[in-house]
Amino acid sequence: MHLTKDIMLKTASFILFLGLLWVGVELAKHKPLWGDEVYSQHGVQELSYGKILLGRINEGNNSPLFYLIQKGITDLTGYRLPPQGSWDQKLRVLLRLAPNAVMSLALVLTFYFFARNYALWAGAYGFLTALFSFNVWLYWGEARPYALWFFLTIAQSLLFLYIIKRPEGYLKSWRWLTAVHLLLASTVIFSFLQIAVVSVLLWLLKEKNWKKYVGLFIIPCIMIVYYYFLAPKYKFFFPRTALQLIYPGFPKEWMLFLGLYMIALISSLRKKPRPFEIRKDPNIAVISYMMLTSLILLGAAVVLACFKAGSVLPGQGFEISHRYFIYLTPIGAVAVTLAAIELMKVCQHHRWLKINVIMGLWAFLVISLLRNSLWAMWFF
Repeated sequence: MHLTKDIMLKTASFILFLGLLWVGVELAKHKPLWGDEVYSQHGVQELSYGKILLGRINEGNNSPLFYLIQKGITDLTGYRLPPQGSWDQKLRVLLRLAPNAVMSLALVLTFYFFARNYALWAGAYGFLTALFSFNVWLYWGEARPYALWFFLTIAQSLLFLYIIKRPEGYLKSWRWLTAVHLLLASTVIFSFLQIAVVSVLLWLLKEKNWKKYVGLFIIPCIMIVYYYFLAPKYKFFFPRTALQLIYPGFPKEWMLFLGLYMIALISSLRKKPRPFEIRKDPNIAVISYMMLTSLILLGAAVVLACFKAGSVLPGQGFEISHRYFIYLTPIGAVAVTLAAIELMKVCQHHRWLKINVIMGLWAFLVISLLRNSLWAMWFF
């Protein structure tokens, strides 16, 4: 990329980040603290850093990274959550500072990656696809680990794409991906699925040196197993159907759009394409990421089946929530953006087809806005 364009893009990304931080602050101000946020904060402020790091947290997910960050912020500022009563706006913003920052950064990274590696419109489309999702608005201003999980999943997805795209010279990106996997393992036990899928695909498609998977896969898995065995074990019940738990993270319109795209993609690989079909040699990075998305969705179905097998009657435990599947949102947003980019490549030399595709893609985005973002805003 030309140096001047790169500087302009980085400047635009920084301004966008500041704007998103402001939005996050406003969300944090006006959304009351709720039970889980208060419970988590009371718990971590009474524990030492050592106990938090060792997973001695009385939470269903006792992975320590989010709680270490929260304790560090409150210790540095001298704020402590009072035992009861109302909490002012300043305290709400403070407790939600880290989730606000990482959610804003995740959205900016999505814009920057696609704008830099594809086109400015692709950056805007990826940014808006993620922004117009249910889970972003619901967990942007919330002092829980979900925004951090969202950010690390975006980082993992974009690094995976970058490594797959490059024929060589990806050692630095591999190290960054290893760091992201270690942070994911320190954030949430459920990250095992996405760490395993990414590692297996990289082994099959890219890198056969097993030593590189010690940090990428083996150590994160050991960490997850350690925290899992220390975590409290609760009973769960299903408050709604399995699809109703998946749709907030991966909406049905995303499934339909990607399903149609993947059918066309598979069809184009089996025969000589006609003028308006997907190319015979589609980008290997796109194929790889569609494989990742499919495996993640399959893994989510397996997790739901495991929950179902051990579930109890409603009211006898904790409900299984859609937030356990928040990682589907960043993965789906990246997949939808890649599919949109490929569709635009197909019709770039056909003016009228291009106009119709553009109208269809942006109409799809408006539908996502209406179905997801506005719905989420009712929670504030």
